[in-house]
Amino acid sequence: MCPDDPDASAIISDFLGHSVRLENQPATDEKTGIDRATVFGDVPVSTMKAEWTPESMPDYFQLMTGTFFEIGAVYLLASGSVDHLRKLQGGTAQIDRRRFRPNIYIESKAECGGFVEDSWLGGALNIGGAVRVEDFQPTVWCVTSTLAQQDLPRDLSILRTTAQHHRGCLGVYATVTRSGLLQVGDVAYLVNQGTDTACSMSGSA
Repeated sequence: MCPDDPDASAIISDFLGHSVRLENQPATDEKTGIDRATVFGDVPVSTMKAEWTPESMPDYFQLMTGTFFEIGAVYLLASGSVDHLRKLQGGTAQIDRRRFRPNIYIESKAECGGFVEDSWLGGALNIGGAVRVEDFQPTVWCVTSTLAQQDLPRDLSILRTTAQHHRGCLGVYATVTRSGLLQVGDVAYLVNQGTDTACSMSGSA
């Protein structure tokens, strides 16, 4: 159900026990507040952003104009990056893609080592023959990646490792420049300077 559905407000109102009205009208200057003291767990703020101090860092994340998105419309993550982070951490943490909640999860091939998405910067991905995403921006993570969920325990070492080895970044935000329907198993092609290659990705979910 979408916020614009005429029945949405009534259903939510019945559930909450008082009248509410849902609107899908983001302002031109949307922000989401953050707690400076807890946003990066026990990782020093300057490790995430060299120019920040606990006193000078913003107390909000700026959202994209006219949307409720932070930096990009979708967040992509490659399996190779999750595996790489797990190895860097030492293997004692349960580093699982669920901690990072990607919109699109790419099963990258074995030859794609390190933080896979770094090789996408400046290029684009064609996925499933219809969808195209580009304008990649590294995603800086916060303490949410360390929180307990389902069978995954709280583990602050996950963000510590990400900060130590990759400036706190894992995965990328992207802009959807060609929309379409995706299905599990669709092939993703990296497009870089006009050349298509399938060697980097084998599928998406």
